[in-house]
Amino acid sequence: MATISLNGFEMYYEVRGDGEALLLLHGGMGIGSDWKHIFASDPQGCRVIVPDLRGHGRSTNPSKCFTFKQCANDVVALLDHLQIATAKAIGMSMGAKALLHVATMQPDRIQAMVLVSATPYFPPQLPRKRLRVCRMPSATHCAVAMSMAISKSYSSMQ
Repeated sequence: MATISLNGFEMYYEVRGDGEALLLLHGGMGIGSDWKHIFASDPQGCRVIVPDLRGHGRSTNPSKCFTFKQCANDVVALLDHLQIATAKAIGMSMGAKALLHVATMQPDRIQAMVLVSATPYFPPQLPRKRLRVCRMPSATHCAVAMSMAISKSYSSMQ
């Protein structure tokens, strides 16, 4: 558990476990610890990075402004601070939209991502060849997709 000063605000974040980096970005009006409702325990073999995004939870937002692009810049700055070159990521709603911006700004940084309840379209600059889109009709399908995104067997299938 830590707080870091970056991009003009204080960001609270947690890093837990060892292994491949797995970034979890919460939804609007949420906090990083909301992920405990999705994962009863941290996925094995993962170094889990869970921030409270700008203006949420224990993170500040002195500017009182929020954009998804700024949120993405904050996430990139956190990854830089933690010296994480690449990560798999799951974003929920607002976190998913911020994650889309991270992936468009630095496409080689995000190895795999699951976007839950994100934007209805993908920006044209997102490389189509690296994007697999599937519609998930239920929470069960979403959980399966999340498990696939973080499992080593999924990475080897690509």
